[in-house]
Amino acid sequence: MPENKGVPAWEEHRRVLVEALGGGDLSRPGLGQAMVSASASFCEAVMLGKEEAERQRVRTSHPGRRAGAGNRPLSVARVVPRAPQSDVSNPSGAHQGQDLPGLRDCSKDRGPGT
Repeated sequence: MPENKGVPAWEEHRRVLVEALGGGDLSRPGLGQAMVSASASFCEAVMLGKEEAERQRVRTSHPGRRAGAGNRPLSVARVVPRAPQSDVSNPSGAHQGQDLPGLRDCSKDRGPGT
């Protein structure tokens, strides 16, 4: 693609664009990096604003509704590990307990005829 630095009709537009990009270059990689940087700055500003709004909400909320040591908000959930996928050698998909630590085979606990 030819460079258009010498076209006087575009000089003012180019100056405004370069100024908006913080003096960055106008190549595709340069424009791409400028877009990524602008998006990251936007997201960071939004998240900081949301975090501050949440801190303000907690500060001004009723004291009985605040999350204490034994009263965690629902957003702080315990992560439960996922069970392993069924094995090709076990087409029924039933787990025998050997691949889940602490899980035993309960089929032996059943009485006759169950």
